[in-house]
Amino acid sequence: MPIFVTLWRIAPGQLKEATRQGSKTLAAPPKGVKVLATYFTFGRSDAIWIYEAPNEEAAFKLVAGITAAKSETMLAIPREKGLSLIE
Repeated sequence: MPIFVTLWRIAPGQLKEATRQGSKTLAAPPKGVKVLATYFTFGRSDAIWIYEAPNEEAAFKLVAGITAAKSETMLAIPREKGLSLIE
């Protein structure tokens, strides 16, 4: 199943609201989505979600309800698979 990584930048003054929205979303993710890990981070991003989703539409549904933060979502390819594609 595809793995996605979403980086979150929380709007100034919106930490509590973004956390509330995120907790609600993570408690009941869309069908087929399995959250693997979530982190608060230091640096350009304030939080990161790593999850499996059957397709882009399911990944979009997971992040679409969070309005107190901006997101950037990437498709992650396991290192071993990436290496096999370039050899």
